[in-house]
Order: sequence, then structure tokens, then C-alpha cells
Amino acid sequence: MTEHRLSTQDVLDIFRELPQHRGCAVAELDAVEKQLAVSLPKFYRDMMLLDAYRLYNTEIFVPVSELCDWTRTALHDFDRGTVRTLSPNDVIFAVAPGAEDNYYFLADGSDDPPVYGLSLNTSNPSTPNVIADALSFFTAEILRSSLRL
Repeated sequence: MTEHRLSTQDVLDIFRELPQHRGCAVAELDAVEKQLAVSLPKFYRDMMLLDAYRLYNTEIFVPVSELCDWTRTALHDFDRGTVRTLSPNDVIFAVAPGAEDNYYFLADGSDDPPVYGLSLNTSNPSTPNVIADALSFFTAEILRSSLRL
């Protein structure tokens, strides 16, 4: 018997249909953009405005209030020259348990950018690699696991 796997869009639609969404405030996202001088992706903004609380509970997504700190730490760590320096428009938005694997996107105002991953473990740093061709796919995969879909 073949197992039917829900599409990215199906997973995102299920998430959008969940009751009692608790999104962050527009002002929080605007403040991050101002502090980092970036334009967050439309998909990211939409999802955080819809239900930041459930995304934080995946234990992968960084709370909006911590985006600046995670991003500044990453920019500082990679300025030491151990691996490719992050660009000023790269934003760390998710962190794997243990905080060694970090995920970022280019915050240039695009709708649904690729997601890159790297390790901030300075004793064994990684070079960035593409984790997902689109933020929507990355998010759906995290939600698929979190919601057991």
C-alpha cells in the first residue's frame, strides 16, 4: 500500500485552518526590519502574523523578539573568518535543538526565499548549504513533524 504524503500546500492549509491562532504584532516585525535594516520575506511575515506561538512551539523557530540577537551573534561569529561571512541581509530565523544548527534566509523583501543552514559551533563550523528551495517548504516540513501529519 502506498502512503499518501500531504503536499506543502496541504500542510500549510491545515495549519492555517487550526483554531485559536496567536500571531505576533506587526510592530514586532517592523521593529526587527528597522533594527537589522532588512525586509523580511512576505511568507515569513504572514506566518508569524497568523500564528507565531505555534511556530515557536515547534522548538525550531526563533521568537521574533530574538531575531536580532541570533542574527547579530551569527554575523559576529562569522566575521572571525572561519567560514563564509553572512551578508547583512541574512537573518537567522530558526535554530535546531542544541543551538548548533542555524537556519537563515536572505531578507531582501522576496516572497519565499531559499533556506540555508550552517553551524555556529566555532570548533567545527560548517559552510552554508541550501536546506530548502523555499521557506514555505521548510516551514511545511517543520509543521508536518510538529503536527504529526
